[in-house]
Amino acid sequence: MYGFEAASEFYFSKPARQLILEEAALLAGLPKSAVVYSPINHPDRAQKRRNLVINAMLEDGKITAQQAADARSAPISLRLAHDPNSLAPHFVEEIRRYLEGKYGADQVHEGGLKVYTTLDVDLQRAANQSLLDGLAAYERRHGWKAHLENVVAEGAVLENIPIPTGTTSPRLADIFMAW
Repeated sequence: MYGFEAASEFYFSKPARQLILEEAALLAGLPKSAVVYSPINHPDRAQKRRNLVINAMLEDGKITAQQAADARSAPISLRLAHDPNSLAPHFVEEIRRYLEGKYGADQVHEGGLKVYTTLDVDLQRAANQSLLDGLAAYERRHGWKAHLENVVAEGAVLENIPIPTGTTSPRLADIFMAW
């Protein structure tokens, strides 16, 4: 996945064809300088650039004045995608920011740097697992308070529900036998 589609997945966690006007305009403004207009690091600049793109679309007759006004007034709402396999995403992001500040984005992303950090992979895995175990224990003690969908009540057939990639699922018969 490359370009606009990859940016759509990264910034909004959805395919480009599902973007709304203000989201598409934000991405259209990034090629001028993704670092300068980054909605993560510089949301104010990103919003100004997005609004410039919206104004250009209005001038070209691609959108109505009302659509332009609505899109310009919308806040930037990102839904950043994170690599589910990433061991320490916040740590890695901080390292990336530091390196970009010190060496520049081009050097960091295209310069073939070899980076050594203080991250101990084994300790991080243990910490992640400990956190998950602690959360599970807390939920067992206090109960889960979030609203969960009841797909069966909505008419779904359990056998037809796709299982997320990389997970294993026990057979339904095994689940019901456990009860």
